[in-house]
Amino acid sequence: MVFDKGVYAHTVIYKGYNVPIFVDDYGQCFYCVFNNKEISFGSYNMNIDDDVKYLIDEDIERKGN
Repeated sequence: MVFDKGVYAHTVIYKGYNVPIFVDDYGQCFYCVFNNKEISFGSYNMNIDDDVKYLIDEDIERKGN
């Protein structure tokens, strides 16, 4: 995958998933690419890790794992 915008912030590691987190050019919004979709966490959201864990839990439940 190629990420043309934003700056890498950190990676959330949870239940065997590794989800890289990026911050936009303005430094206001964190986002990730999960299941080939760019997902924004909204301006000034600081609960990113919890939001990513929720996405992972939902993905696991949807897949029936």
